[in-house]
Amino acid sequence: MLASLLLGLIVLPSLAHWIFSIRVEKGKIKRIWNGILILSGIIIIILWGTWPAVALIFIGVNNLLKDKWDIKYQKFPERINLGITILFAVYFLTKEWLPLGPQNHFTVNFVFVILLIGSVLTILTLMVKHYEPVLRWCLKHKVKFLSIPALTLLFGILIWLGFDKIFGFIAHGSEKAGHEIRNTAVWEKFSSVFPGMGKEFMPALNEGSFLLMPTSMPHAGVEQNIEYSKMLDRRIETIPEVEMAVGKWGRQSGTPYEI
Repeated sequence: MLASLLLGLIVLPSLAHWIFSIRVEKGKIKRIWNGILILSGIIIIILWGTWPAVALIFIGVNNLLKDKWDIKYQKFPERINLGITILFAVYFLTKEWLPLGPQNHFTVNFVFVILLIGSVLTILTLMVKHYEPVLRWCLKHKVKFLSIPALTLLFGILIWLGFDKIFGFIAHGSEKAGHEIRNTAVWEKFSSVFPGMGKEFMPALNEGSFLLMPTSMPHAGVEQNIEYSKMLDRRIETIPEVEMAVGKWGRQSGTPYEI
């Protein structure tokens, strides 16, 4: 207790006075930090050849030249930094995603991602700008507004379970009444558009089974994934030790094979 008293009355106040009396020049710290950014970008480019590290150099140089701007243009450096960050983020996203496929040039994919992100940001900006009038309209027209999520939920259930399963009770009732509506063009059209997702098939696996889970590009279509799965099954079945190969495709596709 005596030691705690001495620390609280003598040592801690002295340390607090010494620490908080240190004056740091913010401008000098900013210059050092921006110099570190520029140097880091140069080192990364030299050692790893990662050219997107040029963004660090651009941001560092832009921050160093911030004081050179006129007072009425002081917001421009921050916007320039934001633009540099967005451009290089779009670059990495395009490189990993390639939404239009690797057969198209990288520039085409890059422009597409910029337009896509720009459209999303524009919609979000308009939503923020017009949030209050939209909210007032929704509160004033509750039935019209609630019909939007209700229809969305209905379409989701239709996609999941299928038209025939959800509205089958109508067909059963009409059949009892002597009317066959399952053969009508309207019923067949809705049944073909909303067949339902069905269930995932996975065969019974034992201790000798292995699961191979390759991944395809995000933009690969359904037919392409099915073709990949069939080709993988055929190649695995050529291995003498493999007794059976069953492929599936989806969010996490793979081919179980039994030895």
